[in-house]
This record gives sequence, C-alpha cells and structure tokens, in this order.
Amino acid sequence: MMRRVDREESERFARELFATCDWSVLSTTGPDGPYAVPVSHVVEGNRIYFHCALEGTKLDCIEFDKRVSLTCVGHVEPDPAALSLFYRSAIARGNASIVTDEQEKQHALKLIVTRHAPSNSDHLSEHIAQNMAMTCVVCVTVTHYTAKARKKENVGPV
Repeated sequence: MMRRVDREESERFARELFATCDWSVLSTTGPDGPYAVPVSHVVEGNRIYFHCALEGTKLDCIEFDKRVSLTCVGHVEPDPAALSLFYRSAIARGNASIVTDEQEKQHALKLIVTRHAPSNSDHLSEHIAQNMAMTCVVCVTVTHYTAKARKKENVGPV
C-alpha cells in the first residue's frame, strides 16, 4: 500500500505516463546484487519493449532473475515555496524476456524506431534488416502498475 494515498494515481494514469515518457529506468537483480540502467522504451498493450546490445549486465541480470521493474518520471517542475517538486511518476513491475521470435522482434523494433526516431521511417525496414542480427530486444510483460503524482491542483503538506 502506498504511504501517501493522497498522491496515488490509477493504473490508467501509469500506462499513459509510460506511453508518453521517452525513457525509463530498468531495475534488475543479478548475481552481484541490484542493477539499474536507463532505457528507451515503447509500450504496446501490456508489454514494454526496449532494445540493447546482445550482451551486457542488464541481460546477465535478466537471465539471473526475470522479475524487473521500470520507473518513469515526467512533468517535473520545481516548487520552491514548498521546498519540493511537482511530478508524475509510475512503476511497472513484470517479467522480462529476450524476444526470440523474429516477427515479434521486427515488430518491436519498428515500434521503437517509429517512437524514438520517426524521421528515419522512410528507411525503417532496410535499417531493421541491417541491424536485427546485432540487436537484442527485451519484452517486459507487465504484471502490475503503480503511480503517484504531486500536481499543482493537489498541493498540500509534503
């Protein structure tokens, strides 16, 4: 249960924030303990995709424990009078897996490029075909969302 229930937001709010944030922080657990890294994600339904290199710490951690969380924060604005911030944040918890199906991988890469590099859409298929073998795509199947916000309209004690 969230401590500040006055700031708790809906699952819909969380989903919308993830859909509009350009990046999130992936939190994992590996053999050496916790690990967190920013990723550029894209949302489709109950799945969050991101791409990465074919090897590295985040993949080692996912192999160790598929349970992950992603955190995004948006609409941040200082509130100097309250020595605080206005913000919106969301956490998505779920299970991460490496996308091995070629069609799903290609689909996810199209979503990622369209979301984060729309000016490259003219050469999208060619670019994906050239880079697919050297790119890993991770899918997080979300099992739970939480969200909270300190918005101007609900300003109160911090």
